[in-house]
Amino acid sequence: MVVDDGERVRGLLIDFDHAIKTDKSRLAIAERTGTLPFMSICNLQNSKVQHSELDDWESILYVVCWLGVHGVNRDEQVAYQQEIDAMCKDDEYYKPPLAKWEAGTFDDVAIAKKNDLEDDESFNDCVLQYFQKGAAYDELKDMARSLRLALFENPELSLLY
Repeated sequence: MVVDDGERVRGLLIDFDHAIKTDKSRLAIAERTGTLPFMSICNLQNSKVQHSELDDWESILYVVCWLGVHGVNRDEQVAYQQEIDAMCKDDEYYKPPLAKWEAGTFDDVAIAKKNDLEDDESFNDCVLQYFQKGAAYDELKDMARSLRLALFENPELSLLY
């Protein structure tokens, strides 16, 4: 969905692979689907909890974090990758930010995400400090903070199971 209010274009990105109308009864999805770094913790843990809009919002948080760290355009992504390659060459034990979101078992990734999102300090230390520099990325940081607070520190929703 994209909204153009005349000043800014804003939108919501979703792949719709299992989209349903929210007023319809829900059926359980038999298998886990998604791209590892963007899958919700619940989906990674193969929970019996019904997939909901919250899983989609959680995935959006991961997309925002990924873009904040890796860059939103090709030039920034190439520069980021070159920086990571140089660091890995200098230090064989160096792990780039968010690497633990894309490697290992589903449970490994779920645990890494839980640890990274556990509280403000962890989120800042493990994710936000690695965002690209600039005003646009500051806005992405603010969005990521707001999403994390709404999803993981809201006592009515808390996703840190």
